[in-house]
Amino acid sequence: MRLPKLSVIVATWNRPERLHEALRSIALQGEAVPFEVIVVNDGGVDVSPVVARWARVMTVQSVTLDANRGLARARNEGIRRAQGAILCFLDDDDLMLAGHLSAGAARLDDEDVDAVCTHVAVCDEFVPAGSAPRAQQAKAHYRATFDDRLLMICNVIPVNAMFIRRRPEAPLLFDETLSELEDWELWLRLRQRLGYRFETVPVTTAVYHRVPGFGSMTSRSRESADTALRFRDTFREITSRYPSSDETVTEGRALHDHFYAALSNACRSGEPVHPFAYERFVECMEMLTRGAVTAAELRARIASFVIAT
Repeated sequence: MRLPKLSVIVATWNRPERLHEALRSIALQGEAVPFEVIVVNDGGVDVSPVVARWARVMTVQSVTLDANRGLARARNEGIRRAQGAILCFLDDDDLMLAGHLSAGAARLDDEDVDAVCTHVAVCDEFVPAGSAPRAQQAKAHYRATFDDRLLMICNVIPVNAMFIRRRPEAPLLFDETLSELEDWELWLRLRQRLGYRFETVPVTTAVYHRVPGFGSMTSRSRESADTALRFRDTFREITSRYPSSDETVTEGRALHDHFYAALSNACRSGEPVHPFAYERFVECMEMLTRGAVTAAELRARIASFVIAT
């Protein structure tokens, strides 16, 4: 039996209808690259009928956790079962676009890079598997060219954009003590402590859904002041693990901290929060690292990122 080149880890919790679409988007990748799919049910409703449906057309295995353990634990369960030389991820409410697996695998065929990320469209309505998002659906994008300083400032790589080469000396597991930003911590660990070489493949190959009224697995509603402060506290913990003396990184991190405070204040005062506030902020951090805007200018504009007008 031919071993898979890629292992796709799909975490799911209580949304079998979205899981069906996510798996359909994987099946539509075709056979250009051998892959396996590992579905990890994080203590949710039974999804075995959905998995069985797609197991007829591609290699799929599933595991069900005894209780809801969080994304880090769910993904780790999948990683431990993975047979592929390359790991990639998809949450049950998101999609791969045509050519996603081929784009990541082709770049990792070269030995000069260990992790690649593609561009991601952020959409405010569900895009059917097999379709590309229309211009009016894509309200934001993650498409910055990889930059060490930008990664040190904020989570610029959605989990469904990442492809990671497995190396024997480098255990690839998410930190299960983190209830949010666990993907960012892993990217930092790979880069800063394990010497992984990152590169961006500049093509949009995945969709991250942020649909009003539908809870995303990864974003967890930022509409409450307490949630914003929890993200801020986790952000502070992660940055303490990966200190930097770079002036731009220091400025960007201070702005990031200020952003979460502004978000919390807006929620507490009842002001309408922009649904893509974080993506708007990340775009400005990319401008900061390019020298296109100063930290002082961005600090004066923080509220404009947060408040919906």
